Amino acid sequence: MEQSLYTNRSCREAGPSVFLLTEVLHRLPVQTLIISLLMVLIHYYLGPIPDGWLWQQAGAVPGASWLTTHFVHISPRHLIWNLAGLIILGSIIELNDRRLLLPALVLGVIAVDVYLAGFYQRNAYAGLSGVLNTLLVVALYQLAQRPGYRLAAGLTLLGSGLKILIEWQQESALFSSLSWPPVPEAHLAGLCAGLILCGTHQISRGGHFSQLFTRQLNRSPDRFNCRPA
Repeated sequence: MEQSLYTNRSCREAGPSVFLLTEVLHRLPVQTLIISLLMVLIHYYLGPIPDGWLWQQAGAVPGASWLTTHFVHISPRHLIWNLAGLIILGSIIELNDRRLLLPALVLGVIAVDVYLAGFYQRNAYAGLSGVLNTLLVVALYQLAQRPGYRLAAGLTLLGSGLKILIEWQQESALFSSLSWPPVPEAHLAGLCAGLILCGTHQISRGGHFSQLFTRQLNRSPDRFNCRPA
């Protein structure tokens, strides 16, 4: 309570411009925009698939390529598709609870890397699409806490799983065409990582995994604790 009063008093003393700035920063998906900008800069200055950044089956040893390969793209179209997904899903996550974005990215990378290390048969892998499926589950989980979005969130999740199965069976992407074949198994790994993260988050809040897309979350406290007098 004392901290809240102190913060509000500081905001009033600083003036409306500081309050406006804190509100803008609070509502902007800052982490998403930073990661998106880095992906664009990598592609623009280093080109598609820069040396040493691509994960390759031959010589796949522990190193930076296990991380960097998710943020390089084989063409501008590949980059645009992944940028669109990142900006949309990352913005949803950050506007609801930005603390979940980085854990989702990290767990998604780990899940896809586990698949690459143990099951992937092709020569190389690049792109963020596998990790985006982790963000998709987290974004749908957050939207499902609002009663008006629960059905749509659940149907979207089911549709995403069906899309992965169809692409797995047909060995071709449904909504995009790239020079590389799709890797639906990596998408499935990302989807499973999202379910694990959301299930853990749900249980930590006193819920049950079966209530993943039905239980309403309590509103998190305002990050800045700053409101006009």
